[in-house]
Amino acid sequence: MIRSASFFADGIDFALVALWGIAVLVPLMLFQVAVESGILSRTWRIAFRPLVRPVFVANCWSLLAGIPTMIINAGISAILLPDDLAGYFARYSLAAIVGTMIYLIITILVEGFSLWRWLKGQNPPLSRRSFWLGVILANTASYAVLAPLHYLATRPIHNVKQFTSDTAWANQPPAQIIYIDPKTQHLKSIYSDGSRAKTLVPRLVVDYIVTSNLDLILFSETNGIRYLCRPGGEATEKGNAIDLKPFAERATFGPRDKEHWNVENSSGDWKAWAEPGLGNHLRVYRTNNAQESRIYLGVNPGFLHLPDFQFAFSDPVFISNGQECLFQSGPAIYLLDIAQRRVGKVTAGTGFILITPAFAKSP
Repeated sequence: MIRSASFFADGIDFALVALWGIAVLVPLMLFQVAVESGILSRTWRIAFRPLVRPVFVANCWSLLAGIPTMIINAGISAILLPDDLAGYFARYSLAAIVGTMIYLIITILVEGFSLWRWLKGQNPPLSRRSFWLGVILANTASYAVLAPLHYLATRPIHNVKQFTSDTAWANQPPAQIIYIDPKTQHLKSIYSDGSRAKTLVPRLVVDYIVTSNLDLILFSETNGIRYLCRPGGEATEKGNAIDLKPFAERATFGPRDKEHWNVENSSGDWKAWAEPGLGNHLRVYRTNNAQESRIYLGVNPGFLHLPDFQFAFSDPVFISNGQECLFQSGPAIYLLDIAQRRVGKVTAGTGFILITPAFAKSP
């Protein structure tokens, strides 16, 4: 029974699940019992009314079986679904189909076992072929109706038209992005069209500040010691105030506090908002026409549409005169083409900045 397990998959408080469950599960249970009893009545040549109770009991057992099956499906989904937005949405339908088939198989086996026990005391006895044909047909019929409805109700919410694995389509000239590579922890640079990728500091970087022309970088490692470095040069430990004088005389830029997301950014009459917490998603819209212009992107499968935090959205910032929006999603940086409603991955990276006043921070 695929619908009940999705409530538990949301990980919500059990009391809330129970309240929502009554409203949803009762009509669904009535539908399934009616459909399955009707088909079994014709297949097994048994009156409809005597079948209602055993079919209801069988569905209750398959309801319980949906909980461990949900755990199995979660593991399969983790294997099937990539950790980037383009791959995730490209394969989401496949993962949903595989998950539905697993639920169907488990449902057939569990309900079959329950109904077989009930049929032992019935006369005349059924052949195994007729028995399993009835169980398979009855459950396939109910799933044919409920599985598409389940998919439509639980799929992640977005109205992006296209996801791409790169951003070669980005506006020119592209914007330069400074970021920390999540795999190597090196400080790197790349442009919004994916070009001119290079390493600025080939060492572990936890936090950093750069001057506007990138000729000086002040960074700290995991040991808390701060170092000065020129791109491509050797890093030297910060010694005294003289070493920091260039940072006081020039515009400097660094990432925001990791504990505090940048949730919004504006450009003209456009606004980008990365909702924090359990409603996490990215929303970009024109303030004078929010409903029609809104671009919504969330990775929030399930009835309650709670977010998958491995794709947590944060730090939206407009570039290209408001035509594009950069944002963080999990350990990667993405670019949104507003007019085309297109999202592409720039690179794997965290703690990104642009050399613009919007991301300035004093040392």
